[in-house]
Amino acid sequence: MTMIMRTVSQQAHYNDLFDAIDGKPNIKEGGKYHMNMLSLTCHFYFGAVLGATPNGRFAGKPISDGTALRLRRDVIPTGRRL
Repeated sequence: MTMIMRTVSQQAHYNDLFDAIDGKPNIKEGGKYHMNMLSLTCHFYFGAVLGATPNGRFAGKPISDGTALRLRRDVIPTGRRL
């Protein structure tokens, strides 16, 4: 397991950001913002438990294949990877 070491300054900055956002009301009626730290690989887990989506992604497949918002969106129209 990898540990992330933060300096006191980084932790203080994170705490200030967390306090500024977490629990504040959002535009949904009665909704609140919640700040989470998710890894870049969470799209595999969420894809595994998510059904098929209207954009053609099959049930159980990753939501994306990297840091792109959607699967195979990190290619240019010629098909070459960015």
